[in-house]
Amino acid sequence: MKLKKSSYGWEISIALLTKFLLLGVVWWMFFAGHKQPIDSTIIGDKLLGEHPAINTTK
Repeated sequence: MKLKKSSYGWEISIALLTKFLLLGVVWWMFFAGHKQPIDSTIIGDKLLGEHPAINTTK
């Protein structure tokens, strides 16, 4: 009785290729087309908070 040699490397390669293709499709569907304009004042307000009014009177 001769045992058939299984090729785990081939199966793992197919699984990894399928996984990377599916991840690429998901990235393309959700993230590739959503470009946001970058404005330095908006970024500054998001990071540092809104600019408070400066009170110069004592």
